[in-house]
Amino acid sequence: MLFLILIFSVYSELVFSKEEVLQLSQLKLHDRHEPQARKMSHLEFTLAQIKNIEKNFRKLKSRIDNNEIVGLELLIADTTKSQIESRFGHALFRFVDKNRLAGNDLVIGFVAQVDTPILNYFKGVFGGYALVPEVRPLRDFHQQYSVSQQRFLDRYVLSSDDNLRKLVFDKLREQWMDYYNVFKENISIKAFKAQKRAQRYAKRKKGVVKMVKGFNGNTLGFLVAVDDKVYKIFPIKFKLSRSKVPKHYTFLQNNCSGAIVKLLRSAGLTFLPKMSLHSIIPVKLANFLTRHHLIHFQVPKIPVVFDVMPVFMRLTEMSFKDLKALSSKQITALVDQFLEDLPDGELFVIIDNFNLSEGVFNSIINRISIDTFPRYEDIYGIQMHNLSLYNICLEKECVKNFSKDYYLVKKRKHKYPRRKMSKFLETLLMQTSNFSANIILN
Repeated sequence: MLFLILIFSVYSELVFSKEEVLQLSQLKLHDRHEPQARKMSHLEFTLAQIKNIEKNFRKLKSRIDNNEIVGLELLIADTTKSQIESRFGHALFRFVDKNRLAGNDLVIGFVAQVDTPILNYFKGVFGGYALVPEVRPLRDFHQQYSVSQQRFLDRYVLSSDDNLRKLVFDKLREQWMDYYNVFKENISIKAFKAQKRAQRYAKRKKGVVKMVKGFNGNTLGFLVAVDDKVYKIFPIKFKLSRSKVPKHYTFLQNNCSGAIVKLLRSAGLTFLPKMSLHSIIPVKLANFLTRHHLIHFQVPKIPVVFDVMPVFMRLTEMSFKDLKALSSKQITALVDQFLEDLPDGELFVIIDNFNLSEGVFNSIINRISIDTFPRYEDIYGIQMHNLSLYNICLEKECVKNFSKDYYLVKKRKHKYPRRKMSKFLETLLMQTSNFSANIILN
């Protein structure tokens, strides 16, 4: 560790003059330098991603500490054939906040930290990538799945109490810090090595070493210039050695859904089986958790974007994908043509998703009332629900308040080995019994 600190301090104190620092976006590179440029661009993307995850973890910790989190919700993105890794859906879970709109709630999705510009499926199957908990607002995931990929999000209420939610966060934070610390140390070492390689090469070629920085000021690599021309680039290679990866992503086991189950087990829910086929298939995860009493309700799904603009889709006789492919001039002409026939709700969706001319945009703004501008959740059909739905419910009066329309009538397991019984599991079994009795009586 002392060696790592020494390397980091030496690298941090290195000062380059303005003439020796270049922006990646301003470089004019020969085609032979394109692979190195892609590696630096990928590093810039990864550093921004890491920074955002760490920032959102701090936000989530603050909400946990202030008792603002009142529930957990499982989200399952629909399957798609566009990518192999998405053919079984994708599993996420949301920390439900009592003080914010749903779109600002923080959502966790376990992903493979791809350390190369091109995804290697072989590494994804056999654990070549690190498993990372990605933390983003629900609005971001909605834009990714429901808007960009046209995949609806199924929603399931996870039974939890304050203690379980804090334990889940603590284990999640611990897992993130294990990766975050290793990542930072690795970047420091790899940056130091890249700089040294560049210096040795510059000495042989009688060139000058210049630092390459990204948009946010992060160092992405070094280049050697000879007679003011780029001679060779030394990108910072941030790939972790396999032995240093804290947790490995594996497509067939430790994937987005398998990691959620392991997280719940580490938080004390040891009655969940260590290995089950349904626990590692995202679209089957809800059935798995329902069987073990963690899910009783499925609330209305978050629809895809074309479901919230049916009139425009019918009038144009085009798919949302085809509409997005149109030029600004073409989509403006279509909106202008059907403007009088479109309801206000769809106009909000249109101005949020398409680049319109100033004239048509102003026509829409003049038609709708800014005073009644709807919330993001209202525009896209992200329904809000009574927060009491997320609590564990044991009292008869409490049970009667729940809508049986959302209740999942599923076969659940009722016999567990005595060594797996816990107070929390007993509470879940009691809740299931009360719900079942209430449904039968009604």
